[in-house]
Amino acid sequence: MVHDTSTFEGTLKSWKPSIVIMDLVMPDSDGLELIRICGRCSYRGALILMSGGFELYLKMAEEIARTSNLNIVAKLPKPFRPNQLSYVLMSLM
Repeated sequence: MVHDTSTFEGTLKSWKPSIVIMDLVMPDSDGLELIRICGRCSYRGALILMSGGFELYLKMAEEIARTSNLNIVAKLPKPFRPNQLSYVLMSLM
């Protein structure tokens, strides 16, 4: 688990996860910047976006991700039920 933007890129490059779940609104990070980092790193795994913010923010994030050829598998508006995330994860197996 990564908690800040400054370590995200290095972790993404070294670990190469098959799934990234990211909250777009965090106290010290901007989810849109994390999506841009995924694009710069040519991340090809599954991307799950979640946000308690405005629906427009999720749509902006999706557009940035799509222009970077990222694979968004789900957008979850918060609050969501744990079984919603479980369903998305199970669909990836």
